Amino acid sequence: DTSSESSSAAESEGSKLVEDNLGKNDNITQENMPYGASITELKPSKNDRIIYNIDFDKRYFGGDEENPDYSEIYIIHDFIVALNKNDHDKMRSLYWEGYLEYESAQKGYEDVDAYLDDMYNTYVQLLGEGFEIDYINVSSCYNETDEEGERYFNMADKLISEVDNTLLTKIESKKVVEVGGYTSYETEKGMYQLVNHSYPIILRVYIIEGKAYLF
Repeated sequence: DTSSESSSAAESEGSKLVEDNLGKNDNITQENMPYGASITELKPSKNDRIIYNIDFDKRYFGGDEENPDYSEIYIIHDFIVALNKNDHDKMRSLYWEGYLEYESAQKGYEDVDAYLDDMYNTYVQLLGEGFEIDYINVSSCYNETDEEGERYFNMADKLISEVDNTLLTKIESKKVVEVGGYTSYETEKGMYQLVNHSYPIILRVYIIEGKAYLF
């Protein structure tokens, strides 16, 4: 699902202002600030699990600071890698088994390959031939308690229950994330900001039995 009603660029600008002003008011704590108040970045030079820089609010991802679990960040990163290359096998590996097949059929596609090709070609039309998203900004994140994410969860949960009616009881956490803001991409013509040419990319990240999946 790549549509969004929010303005990622505006949110990111607001987040930067929030970050710049932290500490100027002793009554404000990071826990009470909106998403974007505590940004951290993973870099390939320091993390051999990734090939692109990716930033996010560390309060929402990683958990224990001494031994962080970035599995949710890695699956967001890997979606971008698969999208850049239109790598169907890699893309399939990110989703719960059977989910893409069911969603593709529900949307009227002949098979998963046709669905993924159509998604890739949509981005080719928006961003240009040979695009490569090479900086990833996780610009927003909603969890189960956020009203903004509710419609995304409802949509996914309905399909999940139809794919496997026991799966909903196994979900340990779920997030809706937006890849927008300062996310950038490159073509042979130059470098650009994603949201100047496309809606932000919306992904649903679920943890099931300790592993991250997309839905």
